[in-house]
Amino acid sequence: MSTLLNIREFSAALGVPVETVRKWCFYRLVPFVKLGKSVRFRPETLTAIQSGEFVVSPMPSPPRRVISPITTPIPAPSTGWIRTLPPAA
Repeated sequence: MSTLLNIREFSAALGVPVETVRKWCFYRLVPFVKLGKSVRFRPETLTAIQSGEFVVSPMPSPPRRVISPITTPIPAPSTGWIRTLPPAA
């Protein structure tokens, strides 16, 4: 059985920042193994990336948050429920 690489070893071998590898994992751009909370990489994945057999595709842009306008008008409150007081004498 081969030894799995942690995220720091993997990023150091590729010469990229750890945060970049974390983003690759988040967007599922590189194969990895989850062991509990930790992320591990197979040595075959490292050699495939280094040799050019596996190319990490560019990261997708994060989704834009679009605020849509209100399409239905907000109804005005009816006056039926407002209690009117008689004028003060």
